[in-house]
Amino acid sequence: MARFEFKTHVSPKVEAMWCFLSAPQAPFKEGAAAMYAITGILDDTEDNRAWIDGIISTAQAEAKKAGVKLKKVFHNPFEFPEDVDEDEYLVDPATGKSKRPEQFRGKIIFKAKTQFQPGQIDSARVDLPPDVKIFGGDIVKIKFAAEPYENGANSGITLRLRTVQLLEKRTSFNRGPDTDGFEDEDGYRAGGGGGEGHEDF
Repeated sequence: MARFEFKTHVSPKVEAMWCFLSAPQAPFKEGAAAMYAITGILDDTEDNRAWIDGIISTAQAEAKKAGVKLKKVFHNPFEFPEDVDEDEYLVDPATGKSKRPEQFRGKIIFKAKTQFQPGQIDSARVDLPPDVKIFGGDIVKIKFAAEPYENGANSGITLRLRTVQLLEKRTSFNRGPDTDGFEDEDGYRAGGGGGEGHEDF
């Protein structure tokens, strides 16, 4: 029997966090698979909530077609501000940390993941070069399939990551080496020319 193809969705612009796109994230549980993943931080607006409602409704309809039985109460992959206890933002004096990052406050949070390396493209839909990596704080759009599942007493919807589009590079890790304080010198030149040669082995 052919595998059911669930509809894909592309997010609005979101702030990226906890990006594992070039290498998978190690599993938290023994025996679980390592996963490529990205977390999106989405503004809590009426338009964004309507977009999410559409995704959930589509996934519920597709669950019936795919023979997946969602419970009356099932796992929603989108976390809303009202789902979170505000105490989780309180900083523990002993550690100087809170259970949840402050930038999550008042936002909608979702995580998309996959066992297969996702595509990474720029604003013109061209593959990102290997030296450009997406990090937390960058602005992206995330493409995923919303796949319903059932596992014993549990059921829900998981967001299966497909592609991430980098729209705004806010992190400075990929903007080339820090050359301030250096001057051009005689010596080795990348790509040949200048300086000492080398012997072929």
